[in-house]
Formats: sequence, C-alpha cells, structure tokens
Amino acid sequence: MGLDLNGVGNHEFDEGPVELLRMQQGGHHPEADDVDGEPFRGADFQFLAGNVIDDGTGNTIFPSYAVHEFQGIKVAFIGLTLEGTPRIVARSGVAGLSFHDEAVTVNSLVPRLQEEGIQAIVVLLHQGGFSDGGSERLRGRSRRPGCGGHREVGPGGGPGDCRPYPRRIHL
Repeated sequence: MGLDLNGVGNHEFDEGPVELLRMQQGGHHPEADDVDGEPFRGADFQFLAGNVIDDGTGNTIFPSYAVHEFQGIKVAFIGLTLEGTPRIVARSGVAGLSFHDEAVTVNSLVPRLQEEGIQAIVVLLHQGGFSDGGSERLRGRSRRPGCGGHREVGPGGGPGDCRPYPRRIHL
C-alpha cells in the first residue's frame, strides 16, 4: 500500500497505550497467541501523535511530526488524535494520557518547523465532519476537513467526496 505515516486515531487506543506501543514497536501480544509463532514485528510505518501526552513523562507518546522532502520541498506531516478521544473510548484505553487541542498543538509546532526550513505542512487527523469555520484557528493556514471520522467530507465541505484536494500553503 505504501503507507509511511499514520496520525493515530481513537480506535488505536481501544486496548490501551501499552498495546498501542507494541503495535508500533512489535512484540508478543499479552493475551493472544502469535499466529505464526513469531512475535509481531511492529508496524512498518511511523505512528505520529503530536497532541497525546504521557502524563508520567510529559512527552508525546509518538513523535509529533515527520519531515519528508519532495522535489526539493521540505514537507512536515503533523499527526494528531481527536482531542475528544477520552470521551469515546474506554477509560482504561487512555489512562495516564492527556489529549490536547489540535489547533493549539499545530500552532505551537509552526515556529519550530519554520526554523527547520519547512515549506509546507500537512496535518494527519482522524476526524471527519463538516467545517464549522474553525480553520481560522490555524493562523492563516488552509485546512480541509478530513474523511477519517466515519463520515466523508468533500473539498467544499459536502458529504460523499473524499477526492484528493491539493492546496499550496505558504509559510
């Protein structure tokens, strides 16, 4: 499929942060047998969760962003999890974690990304719905509602159209 990055979604927390870390790093499942007798090797793509904080360490549970270069243009991909995740998954799945506001998190990263020479930012967020006009919270950046929240949203905010919607963002 060619997946390189994943903005961690709410369902990844269904079995808790220890299992989520095992899904990234690999290892034996604590309750289920390994189908082929070998431990899971871990995802072959990077999990990102810039707004999910481990309360014990104060650090994000996964990197906030990854940088890839395309035809000489440095692009940062910021991974975010729905701030409301604790309200929609079992408490045990999010115990010891804090979920911060998505726009605040992005805005806090922008100065560091600019210092790194980033020319474009892509936000990976598992959240659907319809635009509520809240994009102004992203300090002059364009924002497209996502298609990950089990409800598709098109480029114009209408349902049923999740076609790629390229947009150039000048920093």
